[in-house]
Amino acid sequence: MATSAQNTRARPRTRTATRAGAALIALVGLIHLIEAPDQFSEAAWLGVLFLASVAGSALVAARLWRRDDARAWALGAVVAVCCLAGYVWSRTSGLPGMETEAWDALGIASLVVEAGFIGLALSRIRRAAFVSD
Repeated sequence: MATSAQNTRARPRTRTATRAGAALIALVGLIHLIEAPDQFSEAAWLGVLFLASVAGSALVAARLWRRDDARAWALGAVVAVCCLAGYVWSRTSGLPGMETEAWDALGIASLVVEAGFIGLALSRIRRAAFVSD
């Protein structure tokens, strides 16, 4: 009995918050994967950025699903902030060589998911900083 208790303690468990973060960033990637073909038809460079966000989101989601990693949280926060800022920029002043577009439901949903991930990432990164001190 003592051996199994020691084995359980030896392997760090992935917390619910970490799994939630993995799910949120995976959803960010899925939304951008769905929208990527439309973005390629508007501007190839924008489609490439959408695919880069998909790749970054997948990498972070996979890493967070396995373990709570401050570097993965930080990369995910960068991906989410860039996606959020890009959407707001495209809807307010317009991206280079493109006109401003109307706010749409999937874009707004993406903003909510990205903001949720950013908030969770900041709390997890801050927690990791206090734990290491």
